[in-house]
Amino acid sequence: MVRNYIRKRNSSTYNEKELLDAIEKIRSDEWTYKEASQKTKISSGTLSARITRGSSNQLGHPTALTLTEEEYLVK
Repeated sequence: MVRNYIRKRNSSTYNEKELLDAIEKIRSDEWTYKEASQKTKISSGTLSARITRGSSNQLGHPTALTLTEEEYLVK
């Protein structure tokens, strides 16, 4: 690791409303993935993933233990 490491932020250049609007226009066949990507600056991979897999509010990898297992271990 470098001496003065600066972590890259996970902030996106778009907000949730812009993403949902783009998804609606793609579903209604107003835009293609490429058009939506160019007009909204959201990657076509992100748009495709959100349409096929739905939304995911979790960041990072899934946890090894469930919440109930963690609470049991704490007790």
